[in-house]
Formats: sequence, structure tokens, C-alpha cells
Amino acid sequence: MKNLMKAAMVMAMAAMVFTVSGQPRQGEGQRQRPEQGERQRMTPEQMIDRQVEQMVKDYQLDDKQKGEVKALLEKQQKERQANRPKEGEKPNMEDRKAQFEKAQKDFDAELKKIMTADQYKKYEEKQAERKKQMEERMKNRPQRQRPDMGQ
Repeated sequence: MKNLMKAAMVMAMAAMVFTVSGQPRQGEGQRQRPEQGERQRMTPEQMIDRQVEQMVKDYQLDDKQKGEVKALLEKQQKERQANRPKEGEKPNMEDRKAQFEKAQKDFDAELKKIMTADQYKKYEEKQAERKKQMEERMKNRPQRQRPDMGQ
């Protein structure tokens, strides 16, 4: 009888352990896209390395181009860091947008010098596709309600 009680107790404890360990922890399973969380934990250097590897894969860059693209991305990252608004400073969105567009044009011009004509054409096509996808997401997102400003 004691052995039967011990066995029942062990089984009950095992069932509790499996039940508790099988449930997601608080905050787990809430991410929509796992890569988003991974991106947040990456250092700027890791993000650049990941982007370079993706570009090597997408555009078949050679070793020389890979090094030049990495240097270009590092330069771009430093410029973005330097142009970030200071703490407590409210950024002017029109100025930020103009600044971003100029930086993107400069980046594209430098990239065009590094890539072959075919590689750059593929890059432009991929950028156009990304822009179209972004516009679709923006169009389909729910509109936020702005608080009434007393008018």
C-alpha cells in the first residue's frame, strides 16, 4: 500500500512539473515576428555583419565588394548615430525625413560605385519591392485615434 501511495505521489508531481514547464512564461509567445526581438538584442556591429551577409547572398558580392559595402554601412551607421536627436530634444519630423532621404541618396550613390550594373539593378528592384510592401503595411494598419484637442 505504501508503494502504491509513493507511486501515485511521484506521478502527481511529474504531472505538475510537465504542466508547469509546458506553459509559456510571461511575455513569451507574444511576439509577432521572432526576428524583431533578435534584432533588438544585436549590437550595431552584428546588425551590419548580418546586413552584409544578406547583401552577399542577394547580390553575389565578391570579397572586395563585401569589404567596401561593410565600410559603407559602418559609415552610414556612424552618421545616423551622430544625427540622432539629443536627449530631451524634440525632432522636427520634416527635417528628419529630409535628412534620411539625403542620407539614402548618398548611400545609394556610393553603393552604385561598388556594385556592378547588374547587381545594382537587382538592388534597385529589391528596394522598390520593399517600398511597395511598406506602403501596403502602412495603408492596412489601423488608424490611431488622436485625442480631441478641445476643438
